[in-house]
Amino acid sequence: MSVRRDTETVSHRIEHEGVSFLTMTLPELAEGLERGLERGYVLPSDFPHFKGASGRSYPAFMQGFFGRVFDVSRVRTDADPVAIRAIRQISLFFKKINEVAPQAAVNAQLRKFVETDYNLRDSVASTSLRRTFRFLFGRQLDSLTTCINAYQVPVGHGPGATADGLLGNEKFLQPEWTDRLEHIFPYGEYCLPSWRFFKEHQPRYLNELEERPVKVTPVPKTRRKPRLIAIEPTAHQYVQQGLMRALVPLLEGDPVSAGLIGFTDQEPNQRMALEGSKSREIATLDLSDASDRVSWSLVSSLFGWWPDVVAALDACRSRSAVLPNGETLPLKKFASMGSAVCFPVEAMVFTAIAFDAIASEIGNRKETLAWCQGSFRVYGDDIIVPSHHAHRVMSALEGYDLKVNTTKTFVSGNFRESCGGDFYAGVPVNPVYLREDVDTARREARWFSSLVSTANLLAGCGRTRTAEFIRSLVERDLGPLPAVEETSPGLGWTYLDPDTCRAQIRWNPKLQHTEVKTYVQKSPAHRFEIDGPHALFKTFNGDWSDPIFAGHLEASGRPSCVSINKRWIGTSLYELVPEV
Repeated sequence: MSVRRDTETVSHRIEHEGVSFLTMTLPELAEGLERGLERGYVLPSDFPHFKGASGRSYPAFMQGFFGRVFDVSRVRTDADPVAIRAIRQISLFFKKINEVAPQAAVNAQLRKFVETDYNLRDSVASTSLRRTFRFLFGRQLDSLTTCINAYQVPVGHGPGATADGLLGNEKFLQPEWTDRLEHIFPYGEYCLPSWRFFKEHQPRYLNELEERPVKVTPVPKTRRKPRLIAIEPTAHQYVQQGLMRALVPLLEGDPVSAGLIGFTDQEPNQRMALEGSKSREIATLDLSDASDRVSWSLVSSLFGWWPDVVAALDACRSRSAVLPNGETLPLKKFASMGSAVCFPVEAMVFTAIAFDAIASEIGNRKETLAWCQGSFRVYGDDIIVPSHHAHRVMSALEGYDLKVNTTKTFVSGNFRESCGGDFYAGVPVNPVYLREDVDTARREARWFSSLVSTANLLAGCGRTRTAEFIRSLVERDLGPLPAVEETSPGLGWTYLDPDTCRAQIRWNPKLQHTEVKTYVQKSPAHRFEIDGPHALFKTFNGDWSDPIFAGHLEASGRPSCVSINKRWIGTSLYELVPEV
């Protein structure tokens, strides 16, 4: 009876509210649930768009599941993680469908971007915070200083777009360079194979007034709000990549910082979140608009003991941004997420502030380091700290203009989330998200690939009926797909028995293995051929992903389009006995 009523409720509300019920209203249930789990009880106000169950503080919708988590309003001592996962799965499934946000939402995000930067204060780190920063990162920044002064920063081009519109190999022509960069990163050292080519191939130098601003661009994310990306000029992006490549290994390889901060492996954060959901001794904190709230004044203050590093960061930092309407504004923030150094630098800042807050209570940095082992970790703006010190840490973060996202911060209950891992009392409660609209008329390569991935994830956690429905949509256009391994590059089903699938298979005598025929994504690289000193420099610099790819001087960079084509791929699921 309850299931039928819930189904009727969904149908009725979609009919009267449209898909916004699925993408915007329904996710409020998960938000209210998480607030209740953290607080220990729910309030009717946690679910403003849902009628309450009779005599209960939770909604009538899905009350069968809610009743296994809460009694009247309080969290049950035997709250069922399976019910929690079911509520989150149903309410969050449509939340992250990739679509263009309404113009009003785009304008709101742009206003927020401008207002956040305008309201940033000129923060200066306290003496205690600066000493903590040196305690945590002094050795690494000493090494980075040596690298900068020896002209050995491993510069390289990123795969993405640039503010000056250069793509792939075009970036190696590097026609522009700024005066600020030249002081720290001489063009002849970093853009040419030898200074002997400088006279013929020197760039156009830009003074501070001529520099290109970072380009702020909205891109589709969800119906609720778009994603704002900041596209850096080629010259800045090139040096930022080098500083990031030099800094990250130093931080992850140092005996002090390696246990506190990470950039390439999210598993330690997820493991700690899992432990915190059981013991409640570890809290997970989340920051809102993290990169947009780290001021340049705070960064330059913290890095002040290493003036060459400060100069290097400043040289490749975009000091202004241009908005879609053409308006240019000066930036107080250190960098937006489009900068390659934004992620490591902001993580260092968050780590230092959180660690200093805990050390101020414990009284000794070395004792704090020992105390935090296994219960402190920063990955970007995902921060994990001991629960006992969480409120002190949150206060310290907000003291430097950072904003704690209280709806995604968990200290008291048994729910924790960090780096894509969601847990309740030691049990994973992650939902599977639908990323593409199944009803769209546009059947593109990414649409098929995303739906296949979604179906496999759903089947992996027991939602086989939904997986089979999605499978029917995909195979209606592509025809039957085979069973494949999870690591397969081809489209196929990881949850099906190979014996139940129609598949073309063959034995490849050259490679001595069985192959199956299926669709594979093809991503052609941007074609632009370079030669002369720029080609020589790229070859010497090793700045290509495949060292045996002979065409790297003709095509490179992130693909401008994606297609799917049928071809043969190796498989271990199907076995053929080769003919003798």
